[in-house]
Amino acid sequence: MKSLLLDGLLRPFQPLKKGPYPVRYDGIENIPAPILRQYPEISRKLARWISTKGFCENMRNNEEMARSIGIDRRAMDSYFRNVIHEDCRTWRIRLKIKEACRLINETDFRYMREICERIGFSDQSNFSKQFHRHTGLMPGEWKQAHRRHGAGM
Repeated sequence: MKSLLLDGLLRPFQPLKKGPYPVRYDGIENIPAPILRQYPEISRKLARWISTKGFCENMRNNEEMARSIGIDRRAMDSYFRNVIHEDCRTWRIRLKIKEACRLINETDFRYMREICERIGFSDQSNFSKQFHRHTGLMPGEWKQAHRRHGAGM
């Protein structure tokens, strides 16, 4: 479960800017055990939330995210600060963009609006902006580049 959380979805893209945190862990094996032991319940609930694609819900803020996971927001903020070393909103958007890439590669949606709605973006313009920020391509460009070659993330 932890490997799903940290290895498979934690770092789908290289961040464009260095975050406010000095150290970023690439995988579970690099996170110090004392830190992981502090957050076993959050790690378990967050992994379950990811596997059920809870990140595709349209959430306005971190409070709604914490509520949907079933954890205290302050504890969640602490988890992201001490374990993931990234703001949870940014992390959640990266999960959405990774899912959008998967949908573009594996499904036959005719309109980006459909993918946008499926991953929880209410505004297609914001989706395109975030997609470009995280992948370096607009969604249509990604579709052309990766459908043709069969390449994924």
